[in-house]
Amino acid sequence: MGEACQALRKGDLKAAGQKYREAALILRERKDSRYQEVQQIITEIEQMANR
Repeated sequence: MGEACQALRKGDLKAAGQKYREAALILRERKDSRYQEVQQIITEIEQMANR
């Protein structure tokens, strides 16, 4: 998720979205409660990218 944050800070929405999706898969497999939070971030990135 650190790499995703860095990409987002640089304005690279495509890379940030991909890194967050990778993190979401790992969190879902681990049944981590942060999964929903990451899903919300992905949704927000996709909305920003479509503007």
